Amino acid sequence: MDKIILTSTEELTEILRFVLAEERQNQNVFHKKDRPDSDNEQLFTTKEACRFLHISRATIYNLINKQSLSVKKIGRKNLFLKQDLNNFLNQKPIII
Repeated sequence: MDKIILTSTEELTEILRFVLAEERQNQNVFHKKDRPDSDNEQLFTTKEACRFLHISRATIYNLINKQSLSVKKIGRKNLFLKQDLNNFLNQKPIII
C-alpha cells in the first residue's frame, strides 16, 4: 500500500536538490569510467579517419578489404582506434 508523506515546499525542494546532485555525480563517475584511458584509444569514424590519414573513402575501404588497416565494426559503422591509424602511418609504404 502506498504511503502519503506530508512535507513542506522547502523540504521537498531540498530533497530534490539532494537527489539531483547525487544523480549528476553518478553520471560523472559513469562517463569517466567509459572514457578512453589515453589519447590513442580515441575512436574515429570513417570520415574522421579519412581526414586524419588524408585519404579518400574509397582508399580507406580498399585498406580495410586488404586488411592493411584495423577496423572495429559496431553494427554497420566502422570505427578506428587512433593508435591503429598512427601505426598505419608509421609502417612501410604499401601499394593500394
